Amino acid sequence: MRNIPESLRKKCVDHGVTSKSLLLQISRQPTEKKMAEMLHRILQGGLTRDEARRERKEEQGGPQRPQPFIFHFEPQNESFKFRIQFKRSHVSRNELIVTLREILAQLEGAEGSEADSTAA
Repeated sequence: MRNIPESLRKKCVDHGVTSKSLLLQISRQPTEKKMAEMLHRILQGGLTRDEARRERKEEQGGPQRPQPFIFHFEPQNESFKFRIQFKRSHVSRNELIVTLREILAQLEGAEGSEADSTAA
């Protein structure tokens, strides 16, 4: 937030924009002009932190970090929930099955006391 020019910082305080998250979004703008424009939009339309973040990401463009593949399973009786997250963004059905079999094999090969303590 130190890179916000003093005059703009004073304007933020005068208009009640003191939220750290909003000030961070202002300070992350590439130029003083863009900082002033963002402050103006915050004051005019009540731009929220999430909206400011979204705008900044859209302006940056470029490749986005791939989202991890997450498999969720909950039986109909809802007695438990199972979730597994992969580091990659795409996992085939076959890869998922192989991974689940590996987990099962490790659980079956574990000592009885260890398996019991992790299941509790």
